[in-house]
Amino acid sequence: MKNKSTGKRLEKIFEFAKNNSAFYKKHFKKFNTVSALNFYKLPFLESKHLYKNTPPNGIGLLSGPAKNCYVLITGGTAKKPKYVFRSMEDFKEKSKYFKGIKLKPSDRVANLFSAGMWGGFISWNKSLEEAGCLIAPLGHVSLEPENIEATLKIMKDLKINTLFGVPTTIIRFAQYLEKKGNKAKKSKIEKILTGGELITKDMQKYLSKVFKGALIRSLYATTETAVIGFQCERLKTNRYHIFDNQYLEIVDPQTGKPTEKGRTGEIVVTNLDKRLMPVVRFKTGDIGRLTEKKCKCDYCGKTLELFGRLDSTLCIEGTNVPLNAVSEAITSFPRLSQNFQMVARKKNKKDQLLVKIETNSKKVPTALARKVKSKINKNISESLSNIEVEIVAENSLPKNKTSGKIARVADKRRKVF
Repeated sequence: MKNKSTGKRLEKIFEFAKNNSAFYKKHFKKFNTVSALNFYKLPFLESKHLYKNTPPNGIGLLSGPAKNCYVLITGGTAKKPKYVFRSMEDFKEKSKYFKGIKLKPSDRVANLFSAGMWGGFISWNKSLEEAGCLIAPLGHVSLEPENIEATLKIMKDLKINTLFGVPTTIIRFAQYLEKKGNKAKKSKIEKILTGGELITKDMQKYLSKVFKGALIRSLYATTETAVIGFQCERLKTNRYHIFDNQYLEIVDPQTGKPTEKGRTGEIVVTNLDKRLMPVVRFKTGDIGRLTEKKCKCDYCGKTLELFGRLDSTLCIEGTNVPLNAVSEAITSFPRLSQNFQMVARKKNKKDQLLVKIETNSKKVPTALARKVKSKINKNISESLSNIEVEIVAENSLPKNKTSGKIARVADKRRKVF
């Protein structure tokens, strides 16, 4: 059972959403009141609802006029974007996001999230304003091959010591510095904060190798809900303390019913503060579980363990191949990058897993692909014969132009008839 404070906040956000949003008035028409005990019975907010109730199809999700606000785009790795509205009030008191990384006014931060309407870039900039530090809004394009030398000079001139960005972007930056050798030592990066996509323990291990001594933390967030959780110094990769303005549920992705305590399922989020575009029981498409194990830091709430997207595991001929199985295999080979893509496809009418991996070396032994395949098979429940590993050039995997992220998992079997 939830505490009284959380229960009251759940009641308030329900009442506000139903009374002020045309969408929620219809969506919640069968409910006059709710409490913490029956909140789980409310229908979910899903991506399809956002498409139908935001421009160009309508404004039903909004609780009032779209004034004094930002419009953000999400769906950076999806086929079409969703529009999310945030009022200026939504950005207040958000320097708490940086609790785990111990950000100080003396820090000098390079914001490497994608510039423009991409949620991460604007959100971090607004939050950094509260933190009082120097902000260099460089964006991920600044680390493209044709721009990176100029960007390094900017970082040197401004004495940048902190990086914010998606793992894909920061890994590519680390690869570049590693090739240059002495430039990595001179970069003097002390803190790295990632978000926007899952960072595996092996990705974090690689960044720790390049940026020796740097504190590396990540935040869990979605553009629809804003930041959900943070990492204190004691939490391991992809474990997050939950902010008190976010209410999380774990549900069975098939039935939508709450899972048993401590069990894995789909993460459903309610933001208890957002008013211009309320978010009530939003299905994130992420997999995780909640634990109540006490942490040695001063946090006393629940902790989320994040496992990735519902679609981040591919099933090949009955065998599940999770993202982590490939990431862990790659870490054994220094010439290979943690920027990779898993593709399920049909070949000779059979399922095949194609793994494309970037390399930072000009010459790669032909036997390397075979060794990677062997490592992947060791990390999954049953060995697969139908795996093809393709070593590709650095920066050759396609990135989403909006977010700078690689679509790490793709299933092309649906196109084969």
